[in-house]
Amino acid sequence: MVTRILLAAILCLIPAYAMAQTDTGPEPDVAAIHHLVDQYAKAVDTVDLDLLAQIWSHSPEVSFIYLRERSHPLRLQ
Repeated sequence: MVTRILLAAILCLIPAYAMAQTDTGPEPDVAAIHHLVDQYAKAVDTVDLDLLAQIWSHSPEVSFIYLRERSHPLRLQ
C-alpha cells in the first residue's frame, strides 16, 4: 500500500518537474539569462568580486540576501 502511494506521488511530480525544466520565451532572451546565471555562478565559484560587481545591479531597490545577513545594495568592500 505504501509503495503504491509513493509511486503515485512520484508520478504526479514528474510532469511538474518536466515543465520546470522547459525554457520559454524568445531564444535571445533565454540565452542572455543563461549567460547571466553562468557568469554569476563563475563569480561565486571563483570569488571574483570584479565580475560580480559587473553583473549585479547597484540599484538601491535590489538586495543581496545570504546566510548571515542582508546587504542593501550589495556591498563588495
